[in-house]
Amino acid sequence: MDYNFPYNFLLVDNESRTSMVIKRMLSHAFINSRVRRTTDPENALQIIQNKKVDFVISEVDFPQSSGLELLNVIRTSNQTIPFLFLSGRSEKQLIILALQLDTDGYVVKPFNQTTLMKSMEVAWKKRKSAYQATITLIEQLADQNAQLALERLEDSLGNLEQSARLLIVQAKILMKLNKLDEAEECLEHALTIHPQSLKAKEYQGDILIEKGEKDKAKKMFEELVSLSPMNRIYHRHLVKMYAADKQFTKLKEFVDKYSKHWLHADALEMAVAEELRQEGQDDAAAEMSIVLKKHREEFV
Repeated sequence: MDYNFPYNFLLVDNESRTSMVIKRMLSHAFINSRVRRTTDPENALQIIQNKKVDFVISEVDFPQSSGLELLNVIRTSNQTIPFLFLSGRSEKQLIILALQLDTDGYVVKPFNQTTLMKSMEVAWKKRKSAYQATITLIEQLADQNAQLALERLEDSLGNLEQSARLLIVQAKILMKLNKLDEAEECLEHALTIHPQSLKAKEYQGDILIEKGEKDKAKKMFEELVSLSPMNRIYHRHLVKMYAADKQFTKLKEFVDKYSKHWLHADALEMAVAEELRQEGQDDAAAEMSIVLKKHREEFV
């Protein structure tokens, strides 16, 4: 966990003294975070539904309800919020039941700040790694069977927190199924969450190419190259588009500016020549090879 991040913690505990101690520990460790406290699990559910909550810490026993019931309801609709029990009860069967209901940790009172922080770290890593693993599995499945990956993703959407990465994976699957408009919507949403996502912009560029909007695609990949000059995928996209449009001056300028980012300059030479020849520009390919050879000699 990042101790400078502004987390939103939800503390569910009906013991005032214990709650004050926990709030003080959290505020001391996570200086930019906010701690909401409620004594009622029902109210906790309303807070989770209406407010951003990054982590839940709860007691087990309440007069009218149970922390176990709270966890059970949360897990039916949200698999991504880390949930940690802090309780004075230490019965083995109770702890096993809590783990079966998918808690991320169980700390027995009394405890100190070190114990709380370590338990929260473990809970956070466990929950977030499970979330990332689910998305990774769906993404890997997309390379084999896009339709099945989409079905798995749609089945999981109710349990997965919407994130830029999830939306980008969804867009990738939709692109494979040639559902370009839906993919664009996902990418636009992803960029509202993470405006600097290069992967989302790269996929937007790919969609523009598929739609035949070459000028917009060119501008997109020119922007991407300026943001990530060493990314050779972006380089190849631009080389291909410049060659297809016979923009040889642009191509030479591009090579002159970016070939230093290629480990072997002759690799760029081969890429450029290949694209030119595919466009039937054999003379241009030969001319570009001379330019690149000269550039490489100067660079060396």
